[in-house]
This record gives sequence, C-alpha cells and structure tokens, in this order.
Amino acid sequence: MLAEQWGRPVRFEPVSAERWREELVALSEVEDFVNADMAGRITAVAERVAVHGSTMKADLGALARLIGRAPLTFREFARTL
Repeated sequence: MLAEQWGRPVRFEPVSAERWREELVALSEVEDFVNADMAGRITAVAERVAVHGSTMKADLGALARLIGRAPLTFREFARTL
C-alpha cells in the first residue's frame, strides 16, 4: 500500500526486537515521539503479537470515543504521510 501511495518502492527490512527498541529510544531523545519506557513496552507487545498472534479484536467504537473521531484505516493514514 505504501509503495502504491508514494509511487516508489518500499522494502521490508527485518530487525530484532532489541534493535527496534533501541531505535525507538533514540527517537525519543530527538523528538517528542515516545519515551524510553514506552519504547520498551511497545517492543514487548509487538514481540508477543509476532509470536502468539493478537489475542483480541480491535474495538473501533472504543477507539473512536477515546480519540474523539473515527479511526483511520492504514491506507487513509498512508495518504497523510
């Protein structure tokens, strides 16, 4: 979808969970993106989902109430980048 939206190739480059966490922590030092504790949590959750799959379906209604608007699909989000 990203390649289609951006009109250029996008490649997948696998990284370890530790490297991903390190990159998130590094981002937290230069941008108000995520703090180091949250980087660790995001990595742990992603690793669990990768190994075991998702344990529950997304509740789009609850998400909409939480953020105050309808959530975007990934394709809609990609159009904003």
